[in-house]
Amino acid sequence: MMGIRMFTGASGIDYLGLLQAGMVLGIVGAAMDVAIAIASAVDQVRLVKPAAGRAELFHRGLAVGRTIMIPMTLVLVFAYIGLNLPILMLPKLLPGHHLSLLVSNERVSVELLRILVGGIGVVATVPITAALAG
Repeated sequence: MMGIRMFTGASGIDYLGLLQAGMVLGIVGAAMDVAIAIASAVDQVRLVKPAAGRAELFHRGLAVGRTIMIPMTLVLVFAYIGLNLPILMLPKLLPGHHLSLLVSNERVSVELLRILVGGIGVVATVPITAALAG
C-alpha cells in the first residue's frame, strides 16, 4: 500500500477509500446477481407449490445458491485476472522477474484481496437471500 499512500498526500484524493469503494461496488454487483437469481427461484417454487413452508423455500433457495455461487465467484476471478493480464504476464515476458515479485506487487495484492472479498460477499449472500426470500 506504499504506492497508494504516496499519492494520497500529494493529490488530496483518498485512494484507500477509493479502493474500498471499488471493492464494495464489485461485491454489490455480484451479490445482487446472486440474490436476484435465488429470490426468483424461490418465487417460482412458491407459485408452483403454494403450500411450501418457509423451511422448504429456504432449502430450495440454498440449493439454487449453491449452484450459482461457484460460477459467480469464478466470474469475479476471471474478470480481475482479465483486467490485470499484462501484469500477470510480467514474469514470463521479463527474464529475471520471479513469481514472488509478482505476488508482492501492490496492484496484484489488491486484486487478490478484491477476489477474496468478492467471493466472501457472494458466499454470504446465498443464505441471507434464501432466508429472506423463504
